[in-house]
Amino acid sequence: DVRMRQSGKHEAGRHLSKVGHASLRKAAYQAALGAIRSKSRLGEYYRGLRLRGKPGKVALCALARKILRIAFAVVKQGKPFDPAYPGP
Repeated sequence: DVRMRQSGKHEAGRHLSKVGHASLRKAAYQAALGAIRSKSRLGEYYRGLRLRGKPGKVALCALARKILRIAFAVVKQGKPFDPAYPGP
């Protein structure tokens, strides 16, 4: 979750909020770091974001969110992960 810091006319920029489960946030971030070095679809997703001009940290956090969404879908559906699944 990205939060904007501002007070009146002063805007300090955006940062990741620290809301939520810290251990889960760390695990997703570490998984994203590993995925960007791979030749998997997740690595391609990250490189595509970078090619479209997203800053590295923004692309990394987007990838971490994608990993969490995939994990949630696997748990919710009760089926093993299929890397060949033609997802979005």
